[in-house]
Amino acid sequence: MVDTLLHDRTNAGLRIELHYGNGNLAVSIIDGESLPITFPVDKEHALDAFLHPFMYAPKTVCADPDENENDGSEFDGLNAWHVLRKTSEDKG
Repeated sequence: MVDTLLHDRTNAGLRIELHYGNGNLAVSIIDGESLPITFPVDKEHALDAFLHPFMYAPKTVCADPDENENDGSEFDGLNAWHVLRKTSEDKG
């Protein structure tokens, strides 16, 4: 279980956190409206994943829920925040 907050930042309404626990590192993306997205990162990429979380987030976070639903097309990290926001709005 990841339990120690090493660093955090806020940008464009998103809180990004870098956690450590039980020998594992993880990054969390929190938009305040939906459940946090937390994913493991290796120590060699931890800083880069913290600074550019959508480049390391699971691809389902970056997929456009409205376009190309079944063909596996994905957005890049620059558009992923908009998809995350749209997905959380659809749930509410």
